Amino acid sequence: MTLEDASGRAPLHQITRSIGQQLHGRGILAPPWIVQALVERHLSGTHPPRAAQLDGPDAVAGDTWTTAIVDRVVGEILADAAAPDASGSPAVLHLADAGRVLVGLGMSTHCALINANQLQPALGAVLGRVASCMMSIGAAAQDAHRAGSTVLLLPAQSLELARQALAGTLTELVAGRWTMLGDEDARTSAIIVLQDGLSIL
Repeated sequence: MTLEDASGRAPLHQITRSIGQQLHGRGILAPPWIVQALVERHLSGTHPPRAAQLDGPDAVAGDTWTTAIVDRVVGEILADAAAPDASGSPAVLHLADAGRVLVGLGMSTHCALINANQLQPALGAVLGRVASCMMSIGAAAQDAHRAGSTVLLLPAQSLELARQALAGTLTELVAGRWTMLGDEDARTSAIIVLQDGLSIL
């Protein structure tokens, strides 16, 4: 894999783009700013001099070094769950249940954004999976509406992505790595919403 430009440099945005493409191939749409922050954190922790010069005039990185960065960050984001199998038959979700799943996904997004300053690998994983499955659910809802049906047909991996997003958020909250605005009741309410969404999946 070659991420160098014509001058032999390997700018941060090219590494970030390569990671985003790999995640997209696994059905995860990770926001570029999350990916870039994880790349910067990895570089600062393992290669401080190169991290400081990555976008500078002397920034030169070989394929081996660049590939290692990409593989490390992709591995971090995917560490909490294996990539879902995209070859299964369509999943079925009733409209009322889809609403409950969407509420849970919204809560996952809310929790992730509250804890965005921590730049944990779980953050990119949760937001990427939420984005992917919400688009699938939205498209399926449009199809169902046109057909006059209350049953949504989704790609097989969509519900698995939703389950991973909700479970990942729940894990971070229960473990205390993520916090909630407000008192303990706010945290309890978030956990209940996430558990309700998971009960469908």
